[in-house]
Amino acid sequence: MAFFDKKDFEIFNSDKISSNLSDVREIRKSIKERLLLINEDIEERMNDMGLYRHKDTEHIVSLLTPCVFNHGKVNWIGIRYGKHPDVIDSLNFNADKNDDIYGFQKHNCFQIDVCRTGIEMGIFHAVPNGSVDRMYCHQMLDREDEGFKRDLCDAIEGIIGYGFVWSIGSDGLSMDGFSSSSFSFDDVEGDVGEKFIEWYKKNDCEGRYSSLLCHYSRLDDRVESIVGIEDEFFKVVSRLKRLYDVICWK
Repeated sequence: MAFFDKKDFEIFNSDKISSNLSDVREIRKSIKERLLLINEDIEERMNDMGLYRHKDTEHIVSLLTPCVFNHGKVNWIGIRYGKHPDVIDSLNFNADKNDDIYGFQKHNCFQIDVCRTGIEMGIFHAVPNGSVDRMYCHQMLDREDEGFKRDLCDAIEGIIGYGFVWSIGSDGLSMDGFSSSSFSFDDVEGDVGEKFIEWYKKNDCEGRYSSLLCHYSRLDDRVESIVGIEDEFFKVVSRLKRLYDVICWK
């Protein structure tokens, strides 16, 4: 039996994502419990790579209830690993603690999530507002920092051929007509790094979600078992870690 099955994926169908009925809540809770099992297995190894879960145990897994923070829709459930809590707190020392301007979700994170079409793994780069590493990347690109651009292009060369796609989507509140845009690193000819930078500068901005993920369909036997999911995640992390390090605020 698959670790995540048909009923798990279908809980993210359009008629379910805004629901908070008891049967929907139970399936979301079951998905959370299995993601926590994955976390138990991988957390120590992730820590060894300098990647850490949310410091609060109640936030290891993303929100299960439709609310203002997810725009009233639970269209995925996942776990993330990013900077050490002390690093995040150092940026948060002068912030309003009720607002938590520079919270965990405001930083680059490695993510595993379950969604309607399957399982996604990779880097979640930015939420619509106040993302630290988005600001850092644009600052470095806007000032034409040659060292940063060289490191970014070199890191991108190392991820070509593995099916990674960078996606940018609107938060639905913008009036500029933008919906979404994506950049497939395997489908670009020529200087992939320079073309990505051009695309990123044009499309990534405040008011948009931004992520670099590899998608596994719900029928992909590589993610059929918990062992398979964990093995694939460590492959993804190892392939993307250099790029992650480049695009993290220093």
